[in-house]
Amino acid sequence: EGLSLGRAVLLRRPSLTISHNFYKQFRYNMWGDFISFNRSQFTLQHTPLDRKTRKKFCGGFMASCVSDVSERQLRELLHGSHSFISYHNGSVSPEMNARPGLLVRASEPGVRDNVKLVRKLPSFPELLYRYNLRYNMVVPPHIKQAIPPIVKWLHEHSSSGVIAIVHVRRGDKITNKKYCPKEMRIATSSDHIAKVLKHIGLPNGSAIYVMTDETNFNHFRPLIDIYNYTVATNAHFSHLHRLVAGCQESNMKHRTTSLCENYLLFAIEKELMLTVPQDFRIVTLPRHDVQHNKHYLMKDFLGRGKPCSSL
Repeated sequence: EGLSLGRAVLLRRPSLTISHNFYKQFRYNMWGDFISFNRSQFTLQHTPLDRKTRKKFCGGFMASCVSDVSERQLRELLHGSHSFISYHNGSVSPEMNARPGLLVRASEPGVRDNVKLVRKLPSFPELLYRYNLRYNMVVPPHIKQAIPPIVKWLHEHSSSGVIAIVHVRRGDKITNKKYCPKEMRIATSSDHIAKVLKHIGLPNGSAIYVMTDETNFNHFRPLIDIYNYTVATNAHFSHLHRLVAGCQESNMKHRTTSLCENYLLFAIEKELMLTVPQDFRIVTLPRHDVQHNKHYLMKDFLGRGKPCSSL
């Protein structure tokens, strides 16, 4: 909506809750910690009333018009004096347009640049079909650079040459009644995981990275000892385990510098999942943020006439 209105977009912190971070505070808590505005690009297309063609309205790198703001900055913007905010007025040369911080706007004869920046749309319902936003989100370097060592290790330890990523969500899912804990415990057992892996055709000897909140690695030991897979979790990689080393420490203990960054770990593991073919991406429950194999772990326990069909 902001881009369609020709406005720059200021983002306050995402709504990350400590309940999903083992009730610990976290340091990576801004959108820019998970999305690189300098590398992510977008194009905003405008559809005329005849809806026959689309024209580029504006586009470029997100850093040109999207930025994080702190709570202090937000208060100043909302409640402080606006006399210190300057606005560009007048034409924009190609040289200026190429600089970071300025939108790359499509030319439109007879319309001044400053008018385009504050263009008002007739109504939001019309906006929904008249403006089409396409974007390519890119993760920042501290996420991207964490992936290659894991992929390298998995390939080196896969005798079949194949690797897979399995998301095994346990935690509150196996204790809270609303998540059908009995079925969830079975679905996330090593025996059932092995059954799903066999069903999708993952060869014996393949290497598996398990995305999980299960801290007891022995839970996955049968996948190694019985089913002949190589299995690794974040605990096998120091740069990953360092991110959640403080998550299991008691709040009653003396102050520690150990990190508890479960959200950042998940962002890295989600990016890791994209490095393998879709057929070898296994999740616990269906997800909409990443394409995965249709045979998810809970599939046998969901559906008409089956328990937990409300999940």
